[in-house]
Amino acid sequence: MKHALMIALVLLFSACKIETQKSTPTESASQALTDNQIALEADVNNSEEIARFKEELERKQAENPDQIFEVVSKEVSSGSVILSGLKDDHLYKNKNFYIFIGLGSTENDQTIQKTDWDAIYYIMNYVTKLKFRVMINVQATSEHLKLAASDEETSVILWSSHGNKKAFYDFDGKAVPYDVFKGKSKNFYQLILSSCEGRIALNNNYAIDGLKTWAWSGLTNSTELKQFLVSDKWSAQDGAILSTPKNNVTCTASGSKYALMKASTRSEYYGYNFDSLNDCNARIQTMKNNKICSRGDEGIRKVDINTLTLSNEEYATFEECMN
Repeated sequence: MKHALMIALVLLFSACKIETQKSTPTESASQALTDNQIALEADVNNSEEIARFKEELERKQAENPDQIFEVVSKEVSSGSVILSGLKDDHLYKNKNFYIFIGLGSTENDQTIQKTDWDAIYYIMNYVTKLKFRVMINVQATSEHLKLAASDEETSVILWSSHGNKKAFYDFDGKAVPYDVFKGKSKNFYQLILSSCEGRIALNNNYAIDGLKTWAWSGLTNSTELKQFLVSDKWSAQDGAILSTPKNNVTCTASGSKYALMKASTRSEYYGYNFDSLNDCNARIQTMKNNKICSRGDEGIRKVDINTLTLSNEEYATFEECMN
């Protein structure tokens, strides 16, 4: 009887020990972060947490200006902190979303950047929920942009800096070269340029073939950028469909609607939903004819899939454009 009781106590103690280890993953998860990773809390309204993140990132960036940091989201579940980490590819099915801040080191630039942080923090949380891996550098140079554009894991790049009708500028105050996107990977499909008069600079000077671009023609700031990204004007998948082989797209039921889907990966194109299967197939047919309809900062227009050139005519609705 004593022997049986002893075994039971040993098993009970072991079970308690195992359960204790399972219930406190925070320490081991935190230790899993590498030097090129930084933790992101889910609470986007906590000013103290935003300040902590800002200070930690700026300190790390100052120590290693060339490093692009992976922003690893923390998700609170049953009181425990779970760090997603690099290996959790199912959390990052849409690949990398780069955030490059090219504002300079002058006192005025740094003052501007301080007021931008609530928007930057909000955007990082927002695109993480859209299944992107967030990568960030707050001393971004043209070389950072060039390398990210050529990376096969890159989907979207957001660049924020000074700009004018001729160019947009990096952290060193140098104009970003006009051919910076020349060697872009086929997977990099969208650029969001938050720079004053960026639309004019892109259209007049930069080689942006095969790339969906969003930009502003006049003055702009981080508040306008934040409002744009959470509005119905923007889709994180805009542009992805333009570089997809036409025989790699199919229609699939998505709730009560139909959606365009990559046939090879079975992942949906967000923002492309249709009320009927016929409407969905009609969109595919426009793709086969090398023309699709796309909403941009120049309105709804037909786009040539091969050249990404826009039609001169603007349409009121997608349905009008497709017909």
